[in-house]
Amino acid sequence: MGSVMNKILVVDDDQAVRLTLSEMLSRYDYDWLLASSGAEAIREVEGGSIDIVLLDLIMPDLDGMGTLCELKRVDPEILVIMITGGGDIDAAVRAIKLGAHDFITKPLDAGRLMQTMQRALDQLEARKSVKQLEMCLEWTFGNSAIMRPVIRQIRQSAWSDAPLVIEGETGTGKSVAGRLIHNLSRRADMPFQTIKTMSESLFEEELFGQDEDARVPSEGTGEGMFGRAKGGTILLDGLGHIPLPVQARLARIMAWEKAGYPHDLVVSSLSKAEFVGRKQIRAFLDTLWYPLYFLDFETVMFPIPPYDGMRPYQQLPFQYSLHYIEREGGDLRHHEYLAEPNIDPRAEIAQRLVRHIPKEACVIAYNASFEIARLNDLAEYLPRYRTSIKVMIDNVRDLIIPFRKRHVYYWQMKGSASQKAVLPALVPEMGYEGMEIAHGGAAMDAYFAMCATDDPAQVADIRAALLKYCKLDTLGMVRILEKLKEMASWDSMR
Repeated sequence: MGSVMNKILVVDDDQAVRLTLSEMLSRYDYDWLLASSGAEAIREVEGGSIDIVLLDLIMPDLDGMGTLCELKRVDPEILVIMITGGGDIDAAVRAIKLGAHDFITKPLDAGRLMQTMQRALDQLEARKSVKQLEMCLEWTFGNSAIMRPVIRQIRQSAWSDAPLVIEGETGTGKSVAGRLIHNLSRRADMPFQTIKTMSESLFEEELFGQDEDARVPSEGTGEGMFGRAKGGTILLDGLGHIPLPVQARLARIMAWEKAGYPHDLVVSSLSKAEFVGRKQIRAFLDTLWYPLYFLDFETVMFPIPPYDGMRPYQQLPFQYSLHYIEREGGDLRHHEYLAEPNIDPRAEIAQRLVRHIPKEACVIAYNASFEIARLNDLAEYLPRYRTSIKVMIDNVRDLIIPFRKRHVYYWQMKGSASQKAVLPALVPEMGYEGMEIAHGGAAMDAYFAMCATDDPAQVADIRAALLKYCKLDTLGMVRILEKLKEMASWDSMR
């Protein structure tokens, strides 16, 4: 049930949608207000009594994106839930990056709406809990300038549902930080267990119990720490000294999605440690085949689409890099494309990809949902290439999987599975530090700059930087895969 203490603002230019949402909210006893425009919504939020905003993406005058930015400027803490059409997922993701809390899609469904609202209310409650513990943090660490980043990291970490890594020398308070993270988290009322380094047999028994099935942790109370701490937190003190077989089993469990064990179960306290699950790496490698084609796009977004068949804020690819190896032991080759300024590049990109990537190729991308979405956009807009692109999509494999599932973890990754973190951790001589363009946002800005200048020398410089950055993305994938093969001690793919 909703609480009258939390006020919801519904913003939509369509009166029927406003009435539908107000009826749904009333059914669950939420206190709500209605606004028919972005300007009206901003005035309501400036009044200071709104906790959550349900905001339509497409509105006349000031649209949802513009309204979102203004609302966050007025009240950075306000929770905004975007209402989008079924085909506006890219824009919804863009809104999340701009500060929206969540989004729901039309047609509106009461069940999905209430689930989304409950998540927002849970976050409001979590914020209240955090404020109640502010004095505890200040008392523990003080309020000096040098400790403020530590306090900020503890707060942020407590909201995470992923395994956490706490780094620091002996005696610097890692265990205290672990306890505070637990107390600030939604697991605060659940068990908190601490284990320190011991012999391999005792360590395994203490963690997992005496269950003969080595694939999953024991579930019964008294049959291992994972059973006793179910739903709570385990602090592994000195993880770098845990025997490798136990590390491998821990890596499997932290990725386990069954038996009721959540991903947020473990908080790790360590200085320097590595996890390598060779069996899981081999299983991933077994999903790949030659020829191998490593693909990466760079994209740009426009609030007002400049070309036919585009949506506002749709990701438009303007560049790609393609490294490829035709057969095992074959030479590494490279092909790339970067559009000229101020042209629609979609047809040429589709034509080149279909020409250069064989139908039987295994296409590797990092965080592949992005590349798949761009390929789907090309297939939708260019029917003559649709069949070939759909085959390409079916053959995409995601290189992030071993890192997202924690089958491989190095302390240098600092808890992240992104390529920007994984590549320099696995291949120290490679990385993005010091590059003129070092991330996708900078690539987008560079493309806009290239389109805005008439200076041939400046265009040449920007093109060189863009090509260097995108090429590193796919070459980095090649080197990451090589490292995975080394870790698995397995040198052949089918």
